[in-house]
Amino acid sequence: MFQNLKRAEILASSPSSSRSSEENTAPLAIPQSVPPKPTPRLAFHWPDGLQDNHDLPQTGELTIGNIVIRRARVCYYLEQIDNAFPAYLNGQSIRGARTLNDGDVLQIDELQTVFQLAA
Repeated sequence: MFQNLKRAEILASSPSSSRSSEENTAPLAIPQSVPPKPTPRLAFHWPDGLQDNHDLPQTGELTIGNIVIRRARVCYYLEQIDNAFPAYLNGQSIRGARTLNDGDVLQIDELQTVFQLAA
């Protein structure tokens, strides 16, 4: 890093530089802000027509009926705890752990939820 700074100083003060002093004092570019990370959430669609959003926890787990949703290092996944209610992910029965992807539809009995990665 220091070598790069030293090189920049040498090049800037070099007599062969044809830049005027105004060009040498040009403002530095301001780095763009980092875009926010998506906030994973479940969009609930209740049988009575109401809709609600619930942010998923960054740590721990969330239990909905007989489904538990956990966060792994880089993804969320769900597991069915028991067979008390029929549960489906994208229309297929849930067996074992399943990774959640943006737009996945989770159906637990009459409750429908959509997994969303929202910014």
